[in-house]
Amino acid sequence: LQTGTWSSVHKCVTIPGTEAFQRADASLPILTDLLAEKGYRIAHVGKFHSEVSGGPTDHGAETYIPTHAYRKWREAQG
Repeated sequence: LQTGTWSSVHKCVTIPGTEAFQRADASLPILTDLLAEKGYRIAHVGKFHSEVSGGPTDHGAETYIPTHAYRKWREAQG
């Protein structure tokens, strides 16, 4: 999660699955959203902790390759 703010501002101080977890403040801008709005092409490879609602493709990424699919994706690239 890249909001450019301290955890005391975005309110997410732990990862999902822990008893103290709460989602980040959805009103804050997220770096990948901002970059995509400016025309950058974004891909997310690997783990995605859902500190915000949705997944990487909901936040600016055109492509999401989860950890378990990376090897197969990489082989397909040649």
